[in-house]
Order: sequence, then structure tokens, then C-alpha cells
Amino acid sequence: MNWTTVIVAFLSSGGALGVGIAARRPKADTKRETFTAVTDRMEKEISRLDDRITAQDSTIRGQSTAIGYMSGLIRGLVMFIRMQDLEPPPAPPIPDDARPFMHDIGV
Repeated sequence: MNWTTVIVAFLSSGGALGVGIAARRPKADTKRETFTAVTDRMEKEISRLDDRITAQDSTIRGQSTAIGYMSGLIRGLVMFIRMQDLEPPPAPPIPDDARPFMHDIGV
């Protein structure tokens, strides 16, 4: 066996070991990438929820405006009927589900 062969084999195995160690990523890098991935996912979910809340807010605002309009229209009709010296028909009973919200429109 030749000493040069032994030295070359030793150096190449050391080089392979060095490449393997250099290619290995530290644990902190893996944690950082995981944190970044989770953070990106959370930002997407928060953005999606913000869009959903904005859509619900506009829907609720529109429904509130419609209820206010209908309430004013009905009051106007009742006032018109009373000005004609007539009595409007009695209102049907308020449903239990709607009762907590009726104070907002003055009923």
C-alpha cells in the first residue's frame, strides 16, 4: 500500500465530511423558516377574516338602513291613517328572536 494512496483517501474522506457538515443547516435556520411559514399563514388568515368582517359590516349597515327606512315608512302610514280619523290595525306580536333588537328602532 502506498502512503500517497492513504493520504489521498484520508483527504477525500475529510473533504466529504466537510461538505456534509457545511451542507447541514443549523437548527435555528429550520426554526426560523418554520416561524416564517406560520407567520405568513397567519397573515393570510387575518387578511381573509378582515375581508369577511368588512363584508359583514357592510351587510349589517345596509340591513340597519333598510329597517330604519321601513320603520319610518310604517310610522308615516300610521300617522296618515290617524289623520283620516281612522285607526290602524293592531300590530302582530313581536317574535321572541327579534325582541332584543326592537329597542334600536323605537318599538
